Amino acid sequence: MVKQLSSQVIQKGDRQAIALSQRALDLSDLEVGDQVNLTIEKESILVTKKKSPLKEKIRAFYQAGGTYEEGLIDYGETAGEEW
Repeated sequence: MVKQLSSQVIQKGDRQAIALSQRALDLSDLEVGDQVNLTIEKESILVTKKKSPLKEKIRAFYQAGGTYEEGLIDYGETAGEEW
C-alpha cells in the first residue's frame, strides 16, 4: 500500500536535507543513521534502504551486546566424514 506524505527541504549547516517525520520513518522501516540509495529523476527522488553487507551486520551485532559461544550452534548430525 502506497502512502503519500509531505516533507520539506531544509538547510543543515552547509548542506541541504529532507526532514522526515517519525511516521515516514516508521512506514518506510528506516531509522536515523541508515545508509540509503537515491534514484533521481526529473522532479523526484526515490529513497531506498541500502542493504547492509555481512561485515556491518556482524559489527552491529557485537556493538549491541551480542555474544558468540561455540556451544550455542547446533550443527546437526554428521552425515559423512566431515569430522
